[in-house]
Amino acid sequence: MYKKNVNVTLCLLLCCGLLIACGRAAPDSSAGEVETSVAATFLASTLQTVGTQAAGDTTIPTLLAPAPPVEVLPQGSFAPYAADYCGQVRSDFEGVLGVSMAIETAPFSDRVSGGTGTACRIHVTGDGNVLNMDAFTTLDTYVREHGWTWDMNYGAAGPTGMMEGYRKGGTIGLLSVTWEPLSRDLCPSDQPIGACVLTPEQKITTVKFDIAQVVVFIPLPADQCSGWLATLQPSIPVPVVQETVYFNDLEGGFGTACQVHGAGTGLDFSNIVDVANALDIVMTSHGWMIGNGADGPTGTMREYSNQNQTAIVSVTWEPSPEVNCPNDQPIGNCVLNAEQRLYTLTVTFAQK
Repeated sequence: MYKKNVNVTLCLLLCCGLLIACGRAAPDSSAGEVETSVAATFLASTLQTVGTQAAGDTTIPTLLAPAPPVEVLPQGSFAPYAADYCGQVRSDFEGVLGVSMAIETAPFSDRVSGGTGTACRIHVTGDGNVLNMDAFTTLDTYVREHGWTWDMNYGAAGPTGMMEGYRKGGTIGLLSVTWEPLSRDLCPSDQPIGACVLTPEQKITTVKFDIAQVVVFIPLPADQCSGWLATLQPSIPVPVVQETVYFNDLEGGFGTACQVHGAGTGLDFSNIVDVANALDIVMTSHGWMIGNGADGPTGTMREYSNQNQTAIVSVTWEPSPEVNCPNDQPIGNCVLNAEQRLYTLTVTFAQK
């Protein structure tokens, strides 16, 4: 039995085809974090296109496009929240504030841990006709009600603004709402700024929400990654490649990892379970312990641990793009031949 059951969520996600590129990842309850992380990882491992991969002197046609190379981030540093998740937060904020907001990558510094890096910043600036300090209360209430836990270490307040911090698993969100006069000469320099009387047009408010993930994982050493590729290849029915990718475990821990990656069709894979079971035998025989996992109609995922190392095995399939499966029926009802079932397999290795 897996430690956490997220089958229903996976069924919905996989049936709807909500599978994304693994930018970088997200997390209320631990079950919610697992569901989000599983969805992101499934998504990352299934969006592949037709390409070729060299093996020795032979070029092997496959359905595999190796992932773009990524930077190995130092443990304890920070990286932006995944672009798709950040975009969703922006959309939600726009809905509650009633204004359009921008997204950018911004420098990030965590005054609690001392870590630095970059964050996804959602922001907007406007005069009192569209924004005021009420935006802080509105957004503070919203994030607390949508899975973020308040962290007292980040709070700050003054006459021209307020800040609070929140956490979701390994993700930090810093909310700040500040104001300033349209022009400094509108406020007497010999009086407190809070005593300055301004019209709505003269009071400019800025809202920022910086979201960053702390880097927990790094890839296994290169020789170990290559060794695992060689060890696993006999149990995988298609040629595999080795790559470095962004990584989230099923608890929301973020970082980078090395990955063994293969793809094929129903001519290569009989189903999603047989290969996963074969890999399970290899993993457990080498000392890995199975922990979290999830199953759905188009995929299975299993997480393993071995001391400070984590591995995730994922086998998924999707219909070929030219197949029009009915949207109002379960994916299992879609009639496909072997060539029309596109399989993706990944085994991802990371260490803390």
